[in-house]
Amino acid sequence: MGICFLIIVLLAIIFLGLGVNSLKNIYPFLIWILIISIVSATGIFIKSPITFVLVLIGTIIVSFIFYSQNNKLPNSINIFFLTSIHLLRIPMEFILYNLWINKLVPREMTFEGMNFDLYFAISTIFILIVGLIWKDFYKSNIFRFWNFLGICFLLNVLIIGIISSPLPLQLIAHKNPNLAVLHFPYSLLPAVVVPVIILAHILSLRNYLKR
Repeated sequence: MGICFLIIVLLAIIFLGLGVNSLKNIYPFLIWILIISIVSATGIFIKSPITFVLVLIGTIIVSFIFYSQNNKLPNSINIFFLTSIHLLRIPMEFILYNLWINKLVPREMTFEGMNFDLYFAISTIFILIVGLIWKDFYKSNIFRFWNFLGICFLLNVLIIGIISSPLPLQLIAHKNPNLAVLHFPYSLLPAVVVPVIILAHILSLRNYLKR
């Protein structure tokens, strides 16, 4: 399961690079992946969960750096790849489900709980099909609303993940907290996968607004 997760992480990064037509611009995330992987593999987050807060801060910084690099090139956006990234949310949901079975995440983080992201991920298939049929679909209000909806679904999962983690902010799932993010490679979920997906949505919306 860990290997499958790492494949999803790498595909997400590659799709993001193809989405901005510059694989060179994904270097900040590649470096971040290396840093988080090394640190989490040492078990530091398990011994001291509070240190994971630094990961969340670093993730915001890395995401800002990436966005700044690509904010001046609206015409270079490949909307197809930015949209295709969301297909990766389908296998990710089943990985979360497997983690719940192994008591590494609470039920609330799965599609059997309060996580509805699987349904949004499945809708990506139809969005891509419509995009192939309807030439101007990616300029439409429907596509814009879909991206806003995708951000809301993702933020819902992110908030659940944070308030169920063994941190001072924990409010739910005290008997079965979100421990997966403290282990390698699942620490890459909030550090890389979540920001990459959010960036894909933001870049798609920015591309729409600048037309």
